[in-house]
Amino acid sequence: MFESLFQDRGLSLDRLRTLAEVSRAGSIVGAAPGDASRQSLFSRQIKELEEFFGVSLAYRAGRKLKLTKEGRELVAVSNEFFVALGDFRRRTKNAACHFIIGSGESLLAWLVAPALSSPELRGQQASLSYRNMRSREVAGALIDMEIDLGILRRDVLPSSVLESREAPAVSYALYVPREMMPEKADFEWLIRNRPVVSLDETTAFYKKLSGNLAGAGLQITSFSGTPSFTCAASMMKSRAFAAILPDLAEIDLDESFVRVEHPLFHALHRDLVIAWNPRLLRVRPGVERFINAFHEAIRKRGA
Repeated sequence: MFESLFQDRGLSLDRLRTLAEVSRAGSIVGAAPGDASRQSLFSRQIKELEEFFGVSLAYRAGRKLKLTKEGRELVAVSNEFFVALGDFRRRTKNAACHFIIGSGESLLAWLVAPALSSPELRGQQASLSYRNMRSREVAGALIDMEIDLGILRRDVLPSSVLESREAPAVSYALYVPREMMPEKADFEWLIRNRPVVSLDETTAFYKKLSGNLAGAGLQITSFSGTPSFTCAASMMKSRAFAAILPDLAEIDLDESFVRVEHPLFHALHRDLVIAWNPRLLRVRPGVERFINAFHEAIRKRGA
């Protein structure tokens, strides 16, 4: 049945893994930084795969290495096989199922972590690991089967490729240490008279926030940018800053912090989904049961 695959030289697990690693890194140099001999090996292995299949699998675009349609298809087939093989090995060793969950840092800290103690997930007997990723990175990693589940924004979900279920939505507000907030102080007074911390100027969130503020004729007088909402929350807890945070942060806040809302935050509202690659269900027995348990735990956490 498989004789034709092994009549010619050039096909091996190692070569398929190389193509997947180079695809993930974006270039041969990126897959083997500072190692000229490995870079040469990777280049040769990709050429051998091209000769075996009789098609071009990749091409150079500046310093990047782009996969052709056939290259992307071969990586997808290879990753599916690797996932199935790894799952089979764990089962033969009676090891716990292992799942990789990708999402943003604040969602992992304030949505996923609190849900882990739920009865649904405690009964799964699975080990978990986590990847801090932006929504578009999560989508790409799910497509390539580098992670098993992801929580990401609905608006970046490639619905034609991935399956999903609703996750709790995220809203935003200004949170202020109570001692920094005089009586009758409103949002506009606070952003003019108190230092405010949130995501930094390089993020899409900040650009949208600053655009909304400008559209309303408002500006934060003293702003500090951080790489994550969890970092912004820590700075706020020093009692030296107010912070613009997702409402999920309230799990870590007590009554000494005041939530201040404003209509401009409505446009920042984000609908989230839990997503996975449907190909995963074909190669990992039991994964659907874990997806159901994970979704129920997250749903209860956001209720």
